[in-house]
Amino acid sequence: MFSKYRRTILGSFLCAIMMMSMNASHVMAGAHKRQTIIQLHPGMVIGKSVFPNGDTKNGGQGQHVNGIQADIGAQIIYHVHAHLSLFHDGQQIAVPQEIGILHLHMKSPAGKLIPITAYYWLHTHDRSGIIHVESPLSPAHVQFTLGSFFDIWGEPLSSKQVTAWRGNVTVFVNGKLYRKNPRLIRLLPHEEITLEVGKPVVPPPTYRFPPGF
Repeated sequence: MFSKYRRTILGSFLCAIMMMSMNASHVMAGAHKRQTIIQLHPGMVIGKSVFPNGDTKNGGQGQHVNGIQADIGAQIIYHVHAHLSLFHDGQQIAVPQEIGILHLHMKSPAGKLIPITAYYWLHTHDRSGIIHVESPLSPAHVQFTLGSFFDIWGEPLSSKQVTAWRGNVTVFVNGKLYRKNPRLIRLLPHEEITLEVGKPVVPPPTYRFPPGF
């Protein structure tokens, strides 16, 4: 009787281990599936378009922002790219295009208005989430941070707020949880930054930058 009872317990124990192993395999497979790399390319839209293009009235309008200027023409002595993903209540929201890009007019000697474009050293060209860092100065002379990018955009950023979304902000940098002030994140080459507000908190996406970026 005792031997039979022991065999029953042992069988149940082995069955439980097998179930745990199957569940673990399923979770690992799901995690592997979630880590699919998304190929970025210029002009693409990633996420739902909610925000209007360009800077808000509180953002960059030509003035210096944290030591970052808006210049006519490209400034590519220092030229790198980072990526920003925004999530609200589990849904990805597109980063608007033309943050940090100003469409202005200059009067010619003949008195005609000539359209010109000025670029802040931090800007976006599309809704892909790619942040262009194009500067005549290196990071040794000016800090290129996520906080400065949001200041140019004219939207608030803190550990408790992203744009108009309020609540605890979950931050990932290169897939790893980041627990410091998100404003301090440096826009390094191919840095992948994810900001999430609300629930559920979803796994941060992984990207592959376009060739030449």
